[in-house]
Amino acid sequence: MTKYGFTEQFKKHREITGLFNTLKALTKTDILQSLEKGTTKEELSQKYNQYLINLVIEVLKKGRIISELNKKLFLNEKHLPKFPFFDRLDVISSYLPQDNEISDLIFEKLISNNDDIISPEPNWNSKRLSKIGVFAYSEEIKSLLKSLENTKIEGSLLDLGAGHGLYSIEFAKKYPDLKIFACDLEKVVPLTKQNVQKYNLEDKINIFSLDFLANQIEEKYNNILCSNILHKEKRDIVLEKVYNALYSNGKIIINTRVLNTINKNLYNAVSALYWYINKGKIETIDFWKDILLKYGFKNIKVCGFYELHAFIVGETI
Repeated sequence: MTKYGFTEQFKKHREITGLFNTLKALTKTDILQSLEKGTTKEELSQKYNQYLINLVIEVLKKGRIISELNKKLFLNEKHLPKFPFFDRLDVISSYLPQDNEISDLIFEKLISNNDDIISPEPNWNSKRLSKIGVFAYSEEIKSLLKSLENTKIEGSLLDLGAGHGLYSIEFAKKYPDLKIFACDLEKVVPLTKQNVQKYNLEDKINIFSLDFLANQIEEKYNNILCSNILHKEKRDIVLEKVYNALYSNGKIIINTRVLNTINKNLYNAVSALYWYINKGKIETIDFWKDILLKYGFKNIKVCGFYELHAFIVGETI
């Protein structure tokens, strides 16, 4: 276990339950029967949600439930979970864990072609933020900072939507000469201040409240960090404001989920599937490059990856 990261046991649990929940959802369709005979991704996409079919296939491939031969997908029955008396596909559901909520969501999305899930803005307060995986950010932040080692970060940096403040804290440690500003909603700022004080960095990080969706970013900065804040309904609002708030040759540093990394392992494939059924589509690297170009950024590069996340940097003219 890392200092703050997920345990390997947690990841293994997600892999196993992800496979079970996917299989359970598929028992409500004819997909497993099609895979028994051999089918293609295109054939499945004609009947079911194309985006989700791609995610499901990645989960089944990484779990060795299916294999591909001559462009056809086949079921590997020898890798199906083994239980007493488990010998037929039509009795899978009776032996799987009763996690109906997730498996039902997978099934509902499979038979729907609506990808436009827009999650309601949660109640972002200090109490909630302190409970939603703050300790899991340690490895992600380390990966982000390591990926920026060949990128010049100097002058000032605004951590937009700083939340718990851990990104600002780690930037302050790594770049002692960087002038760091951290902002978030007024009700979230107490948590940011609490963590900054814990590390005795009050003189290094200037914290202020800002609703960046409703208001402009008044000052100019050399760098602006947008970590996990560019959700679908916010991109067009935020990216224009960020561009206008950067000096010439300034940098936007984005930390966001991307679809391209789901091929790495089963954990990422399951995580992408779970995210989609709860929050909506995860975009590709090319999508992010295109949208940054749309708002005037140049020299766009992917600096690194961490699980489903990519670290992307773009510059102003």
